[in-house]
Amino acid sequence: MRLAWNLGLDVVAEGVETHRHYAQLKALRCESGQGYLFSKPLPPDAVEQVLQEEHNRSQNEGQEPA
Repeated sequence: MRLAWNLGLDVVAEGVETHRHYAQLKALRCESGQGYLFSKPLPPDAVEQVLQEEHNRSQNEGQEPA
């Protein structure tokens, strides 16, 4: 982590499978991760749908229901 920071690089942790893994990464100030904790592997055509749903969810946070 320190080497990446010194070089101005972002770090993406791979293989994050449990909440314990995630907590350890947060303690190390690692801001990005991927693994089964977040999502199982997806076929390429499903990725766009997941990203769109996440975008819609984040846009609607804090808004009152209609």
